[in-house]
Amino acid sequence: MTYEISNYLDKDTAIKVREVAESLEGPRWVKRSKLTPPRQIDESSCSYEFCGHSQMPKHVVEFLKSIAPYFEEHRLAEVAINRYNVGDYLGKHRDFDYYRKNLVIALQDSEDGVFIDEDDSFVKDSIGQGICINGIGPVHSVAPVNNKRYSLVYLYE
Repeated sequence: MTYEISNYLDKDTAIKVREVAESLEGPRWVKRSKLTPPRQIDESSCSYEFCGHSQMPKHVVEFLKSIAPYFEEHRLAEVAINRYNVGDYLGKHRDFDYYRKNLVIALQDSEDGVFIDEDDSFVKDSIGQGICINGIGPVHSVAPVNNKRYSLVYLYE
């Protein structure tokens, strides 16, 4: 299987991460509004905010790395947080091929979540639960959200 769903953070830790995300100042967030090949599928687009480790204060990066799941055969390369305001979305895409694992962890419980387009399945946001995608993984997307949504992203080489 090209992806696995599991609980990666306990609820208290996930809430702490969400609180850290909510405390990040506006200029640290980058608005993303387009996808490009090879990630883009069927001319899809996006609308969400991204805060990568280069935009985060050093103490935040260190905290997020300290709670990162460990995979013996992979090295943690990058940490990011995606923020979706009501109506934001991420169109059909595949992940970058230079990361071997892409772990996306929900930081809230809600009816929003990730749609795995290739097998027509939906993974509802459950706080601390993550989708670990191996390689470029399946085509997936986030439909326009009904609630403010945060996801913690770990990228492994």
